[in-house]
Amino acid sequence: MVNFNPKDFYSYFKECYKLDFKEFSVDNVLSSKYKHKWFLDGKEELFNQKLPLIAYDNPKVEDLVKEVELFKLEKKLFYGCFFVLGKSDKPLVKDKRICAPLVLFPATIVLKEDLYYLEISYDEFEINSDIISRLDEVDGNHTKDQFIEEMSDHIVNYKDNAAILFNDLFNKYFTNQTSEELMMFPDVWSVSKIRKFFTNKKHENGTYTIVPGAGTFLLEKSQSSLRVLNDLEGMAEQGEFNRTIGELCGGEVTRNKFDFSVFKSRLNVEQYKALQSTYKYTNSVLVGPPGTGKSYTISSIVADAVLNGNSVLVVSKTKQAVDVIRNMLYNDYKLKNYVIHTTGFGYRNSLELKVKKYLSGILAKTSPSAEEIKIRDIYKQIEFVESQYNNLVKRELDLSDLEFADKLSWIDRFRKFQLKHGKKVGEKLWDKFYQINYLAMRFENLIKSYIKTKIEHNITSSSSAYRKDVALYYQALSAKNFTTYKEIIKTVNYENVLKVFPIWLAHLSDLNAVLPLQKNLFDLVIMDEATQCDIASALPAIYRAKNVLIAGDPNQLRHYSFVSRKHQRQLQS
Repeated sequence: MVNFNPKDFYSYFKECYKLDFKEFSVDNVLSSKYKHKWFLDGKEELFNQKLPLIAYDNPKVEDLVKEVELFKLEKKLFYGCFFVLGKSDKPLVKDKRICAPLVLFPATIVLKEDLYYLEISYDEFEINSDIISRLDEVDGNHTKDQFIEEMSDHIVNYKDNAAILFNDLFNKYFTNQTSEELMMFPDVWSVSKIRKFFTNKKHENGTYTIVPGAGTFLLEKSQSSLRVLNDLEGMAEQGEFNRTIGELCGGEVTRNKFDFSVFKSRLNVEQYKALQSTYKYTNSVLVGPPGTGKSYTISSIVADAVLNGNSVLVVSKTKQAVDVIRNMLYNDYKLKNYVIHTTGFGYRNSLELKVKKYLSGILAKTSPSAEEIKIRDIYKQIEFVESQYNNLVKRELDLSDLEFADKLSWIDRFRKFQLKHGKKVGEKLWDKFYQINYLAMRFENLIKSYIKTKIEHNITSSSSAYRKDVALYYQALSAKNFTTYKEIIKTVNYENVLKVFPIWLAHLSDLNAVLPLQKNLFDLVIMDEATQCDIASALPAIYRAKNVLIAGDPNQLRHYSFVSRKHQRQLQS
């Protein structure tokens, strides 16, 4: 029985993620990278809550409207108030100026009777915590979190003497700043006055001046945060648990049948149990400290899943963890041309080329049926020889027991005579050992060849049937912006794409950029180094899974959240 409402469940983790990871980072709006920016001159009337909207005399307003519409998923228009001015101490930054808005309100451009106006969302403001982090606290009893809470309270419960309150607040909490200019609010500094501030005054590193000011800025969202938030928001809108999350949240635990895997000979007992668990249970766990063969086990589970016609997604929060699995699939199974690897610099171009190659139809036709027969035959031989070997070992152990026994019955003496005077067991043991070793090497090589042949066969046999969806996916990858990509990807039947490309390796924050938000999309999702992952980032991957394997080591470095218990309780209420 599920104990959580899906929409509330996803929304809670979305809000936690927003608090834990910055969606925007802005420290110098004077920089040329902020196109179409606009600074207010005169009196501020929106934040001061005098007018519901104001005339928007930005000379680049039409270009701005087009860009907002075109990049509505990647960028967002904000109305910023109060500027923190200072000098950057970063050695590689060419423009050392710091001109960061302290409060950011989501802004909307409204067209009425051929005139443009600006309105803001008062209740959805954000405090620029990135710039607050540069200020030095007065003492340990006045923290930055407390400042943000008190500042937010003043904004929500705005009063006529707000300018005085804001000035007092800065002096109460921080030492390396001056904020007397705030007393002039709602009169604001013009952009020319702000520029002169940097021209006429020498600035010491680590000291800041807070001045009244306002303007609009088109800010680019953090791509990784944007993708995770979009997925969590989409999951909340769909309002459903997939089978894995539903079970984790109190749903009925299901157990499936497992017959056999040819990888039994490649894995030790515990590793093989881990492979079995991925088939038996919807959610399974693999705990492996360094040196225990965890990555080797994961690569074997991936290969076995593909042999059974399943699609697999391997994810991690760290690039290194995914790279280890990738290298094993490349080197052990020679699958470089068949693994879709979506992490690393320039992966999009590499992915486009790989999909284009598949669409060209130049792959040779293959048939894995002959290799399947050989694999079954050799495995039966291995089982038979191992059985003989075990019988010989048992015979030696029986003889050893009889040799050291004090008193023997006539039957035991007869057995001892047979065992001692028959063909030497030691020679037979070595013969069987060499046979097993030889058959195991043949089996290993056949498995590697068979996996590659089976994948090639799946691709060539499916390319014509699913070519339309693969072509659409290629078109989406070639899109010039994220918005266009999302529009095209909605038309793709991804189950058909996964029949052609069954193995995917991805970074958790990249999923939204390369895969649609579709529950139960993959037959198996493996999350490596899971102890380093936060729940919010992990949920979109788990949502895409019919079965999940969580792998990691609880004794290694784990994720730390900076969302306070107080904030968590507020979000839960």
